[in-house]
Amino acid sequence: MISLPELLILKQAGFSDEVIAGRLGCSLDEVEAGWKELLDKHPHLSISGRDNLSSHCDQLASLYALVGESLKVLMKELNNEPTDQEIEACWDPDAKVTARRLRRTFLIYRPFPRQDILESLTKYLARVNRQN
Repeated sequence: MISLPELLILKQAGFSDEVIAGRLGCSLDEVEAGWKELLDKHPHLSISGRDNLSSHCDQLASLYALVGESLKVLMKELNNEPTDQEIEACWDPDAKVTARRLRRTFLIYRPFPRQDILESLTKYLARVNRQN
């Protein structure tokens, strides 16, 4: 009895039945019978390139959705500003103690530097023109 999961993997990789039989150490008839059994149990199976591409696109769409959800969580946390009372609770007459408390309590980051859009676009177009 051949391994049906291995048979499926080899079929979807595009190997011929002869190569699959050699790799699995079985006869050509066993490969054909195993493939028929897989198709009987799972009629939706296919080994066409279009189906493989479709499956790949589904995976990419799932990853894209996951990235989107991660960005939502990140943006929610970045927009979660502390209240005045929370900041005042970190205050101490000693500036170093206050700084240490603020760093331990809050995510402190520098604002993004301002970008001159016209300058950025000009540099980009110059780079594209040099490449052409």
